[in-house]
Amino acid sequence: MDDEKEERDTKQVYNLPIIHNRYIINIDETIGEPNKYREVFDTLIKAQNGEAIILNLNTNGGNMNTVVQFHNLLLGTPAYTNAFIFNATSAGSILAFSCDNIVVEDYSQTMIHAPTWASEGKPDEMKSQSDYFIKSSKSFFKKLYQGFLTEKEIEQVLIGKDLWFTDLETKKRLKKWTSIRARK
Repeated sequence: MDDEKEERDTKQVYNLPIIHNRYIINIDETIGEPNKYREVFDTLIKAQNGEAIILNLNTNGGNMNTVVQFHNLLLGTPAYTNAFIFNATSAGSILAFSCDNIVVEDYSQTMIHAPTWASEGKPDEMKSQSDYFIKSSKSFFKKLYQGFLTEKEIEQVLIGKDLWFTDLETKKRLKKWTSIRARK
C-alpha cells in the first residue's frame, strides 16, 4: 500500500522525468516570525535544478513578512515546487499559490482574504501605511491569484471579504490557473 501511495504521489506531484532530491517542508502551525524559518529559507536558497521542494500545508496562516520571504524564495529557487493543501487559509494560500503545482487533498479547505498588517504611529502615519498596504496587496494578489480568482473577487478580498473554497471548488478553479513561474 505504501508503494502504491508513493507511486501515486510521484505521478501526481512531479510531472518531471527525474527528481534527484526532494525536500519536504511541513507548515502545520501558525506561521511565525521569519527567524523561525532560517533553515527552511536556506534549503530554498540551496536547492538545485532537478530537485523538488514539497510543502505540506496545514495552516491557518500567520506572519505576512515571513510569507513574503517564503514567496520570493519559492519563486527564486531553481527547484520544482509543489504544495499539498490540507488546510491553506490566509497566508497558507499565499504559500500554495507561490508554488509550481498544487495538489488539493480531499476535504481540504482554502481561504483567501486581505492580509492583516500591523500598524503603529500617529494617525497620519497609520493612514500612509494603510494606503501602502492596500496598493501593495492589490498588486501582489492580482499576480498571485491570476486565473484562480476573478478581478472582481480580488477587489472583494481587498475590501474585507473572506473567500472560502472546498476541495472540489479549489480543484475546479485550479484547472484555469497557471503558476507564476510558468507565466513568465
